[in-house]
This record gives sequence, C-alpha cells and structure tokens, in this order.
Amino acid sequence: MELNIEKSHEKNIDNILFLDFETDKKGIFFCATYKLGSTFKQVILNEDLRPFAVEKGLECMEPLEFMIKIKKLVKNCILAAYSEAELSTIKNVLSSANIIVPSIRYCNMRIAAKKYINSNPVRKKEFEGLPPFLKKADNYQKRKMRWSLASVARLFPVEIPKAYHPGQTSQRFKYTINALQKKQGDYSKLTITQKSKATKALNHNWFDVEVLPVMYTKIFEENSKHIDRSIKLIE
Repeated sequence: MELNIEKSHEKNIDNILFLDFETDKKGIFFCATYKLGSTFKQVILNEDLRPFAVEKGLECMEPLEFMIKIKKLVKNCILAAYSEAELSTIKNVLSSANIIVPSIRYCNMRIAAKKYINSNPVRKKEFEGLPPFLKKADNYQKRKMRWSLASVARLFPVEIPKAYHPGQTSQRFKYTINALQKKQGDYSKLTITQKSKATKALNHNWFDVEVLPVMYTKIFEENSKHIDRSIKLIE
C-alpha cells in the first residue's frame, strides 16, 4: 500500500538517507553509495571487484547483506533516491530472500525536481533551453536523458565530473572485472587505463549521491511542499 504523506517528516536533512545503486540491466550489482548525516559511504557489491575494493579501502559485501543493513537504517529515517529504482531494488532483493520488506518512507527526488522546475516559469524556460546533456546521443536517448539526474543537476550549484557519462558505468566496472580475472585478481598488474575505468565508475556513483542533498536542500528551502508531495509511505 502507498500512502501520500501530506506533512513534512524529519525536516532535518541529517535524517534523510540518500542512496544510489550501480547495476546493469540484468540486475548484476557493482556498488552502492549512501549518505546519512555525516556518514558518506561507498560499498562494493560484487565479489569480482574485491581486489578493487581492497585497493580503495572499501567494504565488499553481498547485495543481500547490504540490503539488510539499509533495512535497519531506514527504520527511523526517510529514504531518498532519484526515481523509484532503488526502492524496487531493495524490495526485490529482500523479497527474493523471503525477508519481510519494512514500511519505508520514500522520497522520489525525480518527482521533487520536476515540481521544483515546472512550478517556476522562469526556471522551466531555463531548463527547456539547456542543450541535451549528451550532445552526440540520438533523439531517443536525448529524450530519455532529459529528466535524468545529471541533466537536472545543471540547475543546482554542483560541478558535474568531466568523466561523468551516463550509460557507461556498468561497462566500466565490467571492463575492470574482466581485467582482474585475466590477472588472477592481482590489482597491481592492471594497466592505468584498466584501473581508471572502475575509478571513474565509482566517482560517477559518488556524484549521484553527492548531488541529492544539494537538490533536497535547495528544493525544500524554496517550497517544502515539493518535497512533502514527493514522499510516500510504502507498505
């Protein structure tokens, strides 16, 4: 059951858990980044990337183990992500392990961003006047990317990494996985290019979470109703 939340909940941003997963279309996990209060953490969710995780000083966990951790964290806070993909991922992984999915107060930041942009004629015109985020993409990709996180982020005070490229993240991780397998998991034997692929993918995921609190704060300060109306209680 989904219930619209009419009033603000835990307005303190320290009580919002911002989350983003990196997976491919087949549901293979690579990593996750989350921010809750002063905690900003990345976790590798693919055993084939463990040597990379060790090199970067990151935890390497099974996806189910991570979902159980998130399940505990969201008991007393709002979960926020861009679109409902993260929510569906959590529910699918927990359900597949016959674990009860908890009630989750979920803030869809994509909805909040749309309300923020479309409610202001000047801002809406500015957004419509922006060039496609990926200039070399075909028309279908350009339309698909229009309301992507990176495209919308251009209206907020953030700097998008130069190597940020939607659609290449899973490919970059897979490239590094393939290289590690050929080197028997020895990260030190990878070339600079092979190492940089995964690092760029990791940085991409970091930005996808780093930008969310900035967006949340900006939108909330201007009109808290845009946030309130983007929160649902998922049961």
